[in-house]
Amino acid sequence: MKRKSRPQFWLFIFSINLTRGAEPGFNDILTAPPPMLLPENQPYTLKLGDLRMLVEPTVQLDWNDNVNLAERHGQGDFILRPTVGLVSTYPLTERNLLQLNVRIGYEKYFRHDELSTWYVESGSALAFQFWIKNLTLEVHERPSYIQDSAQQPAIAGTGNFGTFNNTVGFVATWQLNAAEISAGYDHETAISTTKEFRSQDRDSDLVNVRLGFATPLKVTAGVEALADFTRYHKAILNNNQSYGAGGFADWKAGDYFTVRAKIGGEVFQFENSSQTVRTSDFSSFYGNLEFVHQPTKAISYSIGVGHEVEQGVQADLIEDWFCRSAVGWKVFKAWQVSGSVSYLHGKQGVGNVSGNLNENFDWVSLGTGASCQLTDRLSFGLNYQLISRSSNDSSRSYTQNDVGFSLTYQIP
Repeated sequence: MKRKSRPQFWLFIFSINLTRGAEPGFNDILTAPPPMLLPENQPYTLKLGDLRMLVEPTVQLDWNDNVNLAERHGQGDFILRPTVGLVSTYPLTERNLLQLNVRIGYEKYFRHDELSTWYVESGSALAFQFWIKNLTLEVHERPSYIQDSAQQPAIAGTGNFGTFNNTVGFVATWQLNAAEISAGYDHETAISTTKEFRSQDRDSDLVNVRLGFATPLKVTAGVEALADFTRYHKAILNNNQSYGAGGFADWKAGDYFTVRAKIGGEVFQFENSSQTVRTSDFSSFYGNLEFVHQPTKAISYSIGVGHEVEQGVQADLIEDWFCRSAVGWKVFKAWQVSGSVSYLHGKQGVGNVSGNLNENFDWVSLGTGASCQLTDRLSFGLNYQLISRSSNDSSRSYTQNDVGFSLTYQIP
């Protein structure tokens, strides 16, 4: 589950990763925490020897007209979000780097205090990278603690959906002439923040392997294999395992235009460990096509379309088609504007025998905003986001508007 897709428009990051099972909320390419930077390029608040640390507090105030995601009689509220970001790097040796990137905050709802909560933004991570000749290894831990119902397209009628996620794992990459081999493993633990969604409590083990070859045409192409083993803590949804395999291709046409594509098949196998839900084995495909382009120094945009099947919330599986795009424009030296559009058509309960929530739904997110660099250290942002959900069950349709502003300061 991801932290707010609602833009904080003082920050612009134009990169996307639409892999199988990626969460919705493509607006995150505009709002993700800053990437882990090389020590010599990182601004800092504190420097002790080779240790560099940047402290970046933010305060954001929003008005949301439908915090309970209701079809009718939506309840509005002001939300205050003080946040502190910390980016730190420490090179243990010339080829070993320890990095910390974390953003922690609190959401204060003035009228609905039961929704107030602490959070750790998605994208927070502790990582250790080291190199041995042609082998690169990263060991990481990625925690997040989020409550934001509107950013999960499958949810409607409640503001209480949230999860604590912690992912621990590694990825190893071996470069051998024109070939590159990578293998990764992650153990993910998900715990619901409310009793209402205890069905989400689970442990998953994810394995992936890739083999790619570079060509003279600046295209890297290859094959990949994926596996996911999921065990739920409660006998509400079904334990399962999935296996997938396919091909991918990446084309880098210069420094400012990139095309990525992948397609493959996958199979989900269910143990029917639930006391109430029965789901048959299910096979489908995953795939996406994405473009990232910076035509000028001032303008960047990205577009991605794809299909995926992922673990459900109130059903064992969700199958969806998506289209996501974002654009940023540096209008003047100190001013930037941005916009984003995301559309997802989903079906809950694919493979259902009995007990799953069956629903077809459409989820749309429109975002826009502007930011101004007031000083070298202080920036100001305005943002607006509209989320609209329609469903074949009219009681699960809603519209939500959110508008706000933010101030961000880099402590010198």
